[in-house]
Amino acid sequence: MAKKEEGISEKAVHTKGPWELFHVVTGRDHTTAILSAGTKREIVQWGGFDASDFQEDNLANARLIAAAPDLLEGSLELLEMLKEGYGWNEQNCGCDVDGQGNHAPLCPVIKLQSAIRKARGEQL
Repeated sequence: MAKKEEGISEKAVHTKGPWELFHVVTGRDHTTAILSAGTKREIVQWGGFDASDFQEDNLANARLIAAAPDLLEGSLELLEMLKEGYGWNEQNCGCDVDGQGNHAPLCPVIKLQSAIRKARGEQL
């Protein structure tokens, strides 16, 4: 796991990844679950009657949820690489739009830090 990024908590309170998707359809009923890949422990499960249009959206959402631990870990490692390997910091990210340290609204690194904070339930 990556070192602690400044301003971002190291404490992980989620079930350790990787996670995997489990989906079963019986007629028009379905069950979708996200499981811990190692233990097969259920992390979240939902199901019921769904029109096929919604099942497709639900599966896409479930795949994104299942990838979350890997995305979080990769994001932390990327931030550490940028900081340690390339000397990145908020003052030299290349998104300083006015020379005063004000970032472009869509600065990718700032968005990545915000996503990590959101995943960890921290204040944005």
